[in-house]
Amino acid sequence: DETRWEKAALAPWERLAPAPRLDSLSEAPDGTVWGLSSSALYAFSGEPIPQKWTAQALTGGYASLKWLEAGIPGEVWFGTYNSQLYRFAKDATEAFDKPDSADLTAIGHWQNQLLAAYGKRLYIWNTRLGLFQVLKEFPEEVTALHNQTSAELWVGAKHHLYRYDSKQWQQIWQ
Repeated sequence: DETRWEKAALAPWERLAPAPRLDSLSEAPDGTVWGLSSSALYAFSGEPIPQKWTAQALTGGYASLKWLEAGIPGEVWFGTYNSQLYRFAKDATEAFDKPDSADLTAIGHWQNQLLAAYGKRLYIWNTRLGLFQVLKEFPEEVTALHNQTSAELWVGAKHHLYRYDSKQWQQIWQ
């Protein structure tokens, strides 16, 4: 059988005028899909028209938005091209200090905690203590994060792929 691709129905998206260039997408536990353009944060839910927050209102000053993570209940985290990190919750934005001098290279979540990669170091946000802690340092810059299940975390670091199961790190390829 030959696979055929068909155009997906994009009715809710086509109502955006003009349509933004979305650089990042992330789904929240409640099913809302969050989208990030360089100048705004969007929430696409069952509503016909998405909610929109401008970068200026979000960050208190213009900064080009880049990274997005919405997988933690009640929180949307996003970063900027200058590696500043923010949390958007209850319609308010809070800025967080960089834990590292390296640039922010990826954000994700694992077990309801934020993950932020700054260069070769992968940090996890400790909600109880209100600070970032190093989860692991890799030989190369971390470029991608994905959690398969609440127990399994995948980390891409340039030419390497790692899997973590809460107990040990396993290198999948190099």
